Amino acid sequence: YLQVIHFKTAKLFEAATRLGAVICNASKAQEQALAKYGMHLGTAFQLIDDVLDYSGNQSDIGKNVGDDLREGKRTALVAITLEHCSESDRGRIDLLLGNRTMPTADLDWLKQRMIDSGAVAAVEQLIADHQQLANEALSQLHLPAESHWLLIKKLPTIPLLKAGSVIWMG
Repeated sequence: YLQVIHFKTAKLFEAATRLGAVICNASKAQEQALAKYGMHLGTAFQLIDDVLDYSGNQSDIGKNVGDDLREGKRTALVAITLEHCSESDRGRIDLLLGNRTMPTADLDWLKQRMIDSGAVAAVEQLIADHQQLANEALSQLHLPAESHWLLIKKLPTIPLLKAGSVIWMG
C-alpha cells in the first residue's frame, strides 16, 4: 500500500514542489530538497486521509466516514490490522471490506480492531516519520528561520483515533 501512495499522492506532491523550484530557477540541490519534501508531505497527507476515513467527522472530511472501507480499499490501516488480528477477526474484516451498506456497528467494531491491533499507532508513527523526513528535506534549503517555520506549520497534523473521535496533534 505504501508503494501505491508513493506512486500516486506522493508523486503528485513531489511534482508540485519540484515544479515550484524549477519555475523559480532554484539550484539543482534546492530542487531535489523540495521534491523530497513534497514526496514525504504527500505520503503523510495520504496516510492522514486514510485515518480520517475511519476516525473523522463527516462535516470535517467532506465524505461519509468509512467510505474507503465500504469501497473495499485496503489502506495501510486495513493491511496492518489484518496482519495483527485473530483468524476469526480477519475473516470478518474480509467480509466487511467492500460492503457498501455496512452498518455503523460493524464500522465501530472495525475501528476498535484497528486500535487493538496497533494499526492506528503504527500509521500515526508512519505519519510522524514522513513529517520528520519532510522537515529534514526543508532544512537542506537553508531558508531564513521565518520561511522554514511557515513551511513546517503547513505540514499535516497527526489525527489520533481515540474512542471513536479525532484528537489533533501538531
